[in-house]
Amino acid sequence: ADGSYAFNGIPLCEYTISVPEEVSATGGTKPIYEGHDNDDTKTEADVTIDLAQKDVIDVDFLYKVPAVISGTVTGYEDGEGIADVTVTVICTANTSIFYKVQTNADGTYVIDDVKDCDYTVSVPEAFNGEPIKGLSSKTVSITPADRTEEADFVYVPLGTISGYTLNDFDQSPLATVEVTLSCKGVDETRTTNTSGYYIFENLGDCNYTVTAPLSVTSDVFAGI
Repeated sequence: ADGSYAFNGIPLCEYTISVPEEVSATGGTKPIYEGHDNDDTKTEADVTIDLAQKDVIDVDFLYKVPAVISGTVTGYEDGEGIADVTVTVICTANTSIFYKVQTNADGTYVIDDVKDCDYTVSVPEAFNGEPIKGLSSKTVSITPADRTEEADFVYVPLGTISGYTLNDFDQSPLATVEVTLSCKGVDETRTTNTSGYYIFENLGDCNYTVTAPLSVTSDVFAGI
């Protein structure tokens, strides 16, 4: 139960002690990490039992802890987890090594028993119409020394900008006024309804500029 072993009462001889390259254990498969001789033959150790040395101890073999990549996908405003987002993990050196999972109800995901590699962890650029905040992919490394890595992602709810066009004289609504929304050189337009109301929906992050004509028919436009 404690991982120790012993060969007792064996005759004098030159022995080779060997272990498997990987073992199955709780939490997943554990590959060999370090052998007794600290050489390339990690799964074997040569020992000699003779008259000068009848007892050889500490012929140890070290297996790596199973590696895990995990994280959480949340919404920006409320911090609540987002379920059913597909998370893809691809080894950059060997794309045939990849993993794909979906987030749980609380937005978490866990990928167990990951092989050693540098990975790209990615999610869709948008989910349910909401764009990702920042980059949709991150790089993590699983090495003999680093067995756990995390990659979190946040989606930003789309916003709205709305308002009214009104007559400054009596605050009556001004219909059919063309209102323009600008962001990074891209313009959208809306025409106010009979109540003078306009709305721009499904807006991502940007510093927007809202403009309206200086005058409407014969009335001077005073503001929104």
